[in-house]
Amino acid sequence: MSNPSFPFPRMPAEWLLISTLRTLLRSLFARVRRPFYRRLSARHGPDQSRFRQDQCVEKLLYIAPLDLLLLAETPDNVVSVYHASSREWSHQLRGHTAEVLAMTYVPEAGAAVTAGADRALCWWDATATALTAAWRLRERATAACSQLALCWCAETATLYSGGADGSILPWLHLTEALSESPTAPGVRMQPPMSAHRDAITAMLVPKMTKSLLVSASLDGTVRVLDVSSRSPRLIHVLKGHERAVVAVAYSDWCKLLFSAGVDHELRVWNPFSEATIACLRAHDAPLVAVEAMASTPQLFSADSAGIVNVWDVRSLTRVQTLRASAGALCTALALLPLHSRLVVAARRLTVFTEGEREGEHDATAAADSATRAVYNATNHTFVTCSGADVTVWDAHDGSLQRTFASAGTSSITCLSLDARGRKLFVADDEGWVRVIDLRTGLRMLSLRAHSAEVCAFMFEERTRVLVTASWDQTLAMHCEASEVGGGDSAAAGAGGAGPSAASARGAGGGAPERAGLRAGVRGSADVVRGGSWRGGEAGGEEGGGVLLRRVPTQHGCDVTCACLSATFSLVATGADDGSLQVGAACTRG
Repeated sequence: MSNPSFPFPRMPAEWLLISTLRTLLRSLFARVRRPFYRRLSARHGPDQSRFRQDQCVEKLLYIAPLDLLLLAETPDNVVSVYHASSREWSHQLRGHTAEVLAMTYVPEAGAAVTAGADRALCWWDATATALTAAWRLRERATAACSQLALCWCAETATLYSGGADGSILPWLHLTEALSESPTAPGVRMQPPMSAHRDAITAMLVPKMTKSLLVSASLDGTVRVLDVSSRSPRLIHVLKGHERAVVAVAYSDWCKLLFSAGVDHELRVWNPFSEATIACLRAHDAPLVAVEAMASTPQLFSADSAGIVNVWDVRSLTRVQTLRASAGALCTALALLPLHSRLVVAARRLTVFTEGEREGEHDATAAADSATRAVYNATNHTFVTCSGADVTVWDAHDGSLQRTFASAGTSSITCLSLDARGRKLFVADDEGWVRVIDLRTGLRMLSLRAHSAEVCAFMFEERTRVLVTASWDQTLAMHCEASEVGGGDSAAAGAGGAGPSAASARGAGGGAPERAGLRAGVRGSADVVRGGSWRGGEAGGEEGGGVLLRRVPTQHGCDVTCACLSATFSLVATGADDGSLQVGAACTRG
């Protein structure tokens, strides 16, 4: 007899419905995949063979209705037109005598508009006829100062331009006259609107309102104006950035506004409120662009160092980090949703494409053969190694974040993190030890610690000393701060270990203090006393790094493991014959 207080046997239909809905929901969320972008080779991007050595791309504009990509180039002060599908060069627009500062597209008039440092605005014929635009110069107007940003508002049939003096110029479009005759007065400049105290850098019209104008400025503020009437009124002033705001984006997926600043911050706003929703800090260089992919939860932010972060706006979390340029200053970012591609501009163009997350298959293989793993509590990730590669995983959902190929010279045998979770220490079976920046993958330090496989790696945070044990039956101590920081201040900033590291360097890595072997435990009973650790050679070795000392162990076979106690200044080593030795670790030089 069933329990009358248990409801499910009495309502099998409802329970079946609940189970079905639960199964459907699980299936739905299981199909939701985060974006994964991979870099394409140069031959898969726009043809850049015509670029000279001194040419740079300053601005990008993708015109979706025409499937065209516009590039503002310097020092020629021209705009090049590329077919996004065929990646071939089509036209070159010459109408400015100085650098092109802004570009936009006016679909109602079938025109592309450019603004230059020569204070001129040019309207180009971009009507599609047999899939080919004429690109003749329709109209040219001159403003009182250079216009740094352009934005089209279809609701008011007005083009807004942001000037270097902080004012906004409305350009009323008489679309019939502009489209019928190239000589007709199709544009009429309206009185300027005072908006910011400094130059305006970016503007947009959110899709949900169509009558709100959002502007960003070098004065560090973002302003929201209502332009539905002839007398625009200020609605909100969004404050939070410590320095200039250079780009804004609006995500129609979550109805949120994003602003990118020179202060390395990406801030999240509600357009109808002045309070900051969130402040995203994931860049180490000034931001130059932020773009939201329409009808998707994807957001992209790029900084001047060429680092592009892919964000999920639903949870405001970073899902992938891409590196676009090496050494060149990143200037612009453009999204090609029709091709699921991302274009980043610097001295040359870098193209990323969204795939079937083939990295997941590679990651699965890497996870199956992972030999070491550490948990990073700073950003809640797991770091694993497979062969010479290092992979970073999100601890929340297990998704792949990034992979550093060839982090080691050969197979990695040891992994370790610093206290802040920013540096990754890897050691391999050839005796090399490397320090890697976890955010960028750059190799910060490389040193040859041993002549055989490194079996244990320890990092003493207070004194910035690396202690390694190897199959060559030695312990090695290196000063990490001296190489990475290059000075006392860097060492102190890294971990407050300036004086200790300085004293170690001042000694020149000379003969260290003699540390007596405190105890040697062989098997589980015999205790061997006596012996000493001899100070090793000093100075740099192959690959860099300051060797403080090299200590031969008293084991007669391979050392297989080691452990460091910073509290008691002790080092314990174990060998494959079952012996254990404990000795004093003088890591202070």
